[in-house]
Amino acid sequence: MIGPLICFLLSAAFCAAGFWFYSNSEHTAFDKTFEVINSVKKDFKDLNELVTSNITTIANANLRVKAVEEDNAKMRLEISKMSDELDVFRDQVCDTREKQIKLRDMLSKKRPQISMPTGPIPIEIYMGSGPSPKSPHAKPTTEQKATLKKVKKQLDGLSR
Repeated sequence: MIGPLICFLLSAAFCAAGFWFYSNSEHTAFDKTFEVINSVKKDFKDLNELVTSNITTIANANLRVKAVEEDNAKMRLEISKMSDELDVFRDQVCDTREKQIKLRDMLSKKRPQISMPTGPIPIEIYMGSGPSPKSPHAKPTTEQKATLKKVKKQLDGLSR
């Protein structure tokens, strides 16, 4: 009677172990599948947040690009206005230069023309230890004095 009792207990133990392994194996497979599904859900959620963040970033970048384009258009308009003003100023400077050249020509016509003597210049060389002689230059003539007075009057007129 001990033999059949031992067989009954062993068979009951094997039966319990089989049920336990079977239930754990199904539970383990379900848990593994559930973990995979949860990881896929998490990855999907992360990718969805990343796409939303990228869309927001691109929208902000598009707004900045639009603002830069508007600023660029304003700067081009200002540059064209400044270019027009610069052209006007260049024309004014050109006119001023032409007037200055005309005034110089008019002044040069009013200046007296002094003729320099042509021909050889007399040079005297004195050698010796004695005192040097007085200058041989002659006093200005009345014609030269009149020319000097005329030049002084013109200079006074120009300086006023």
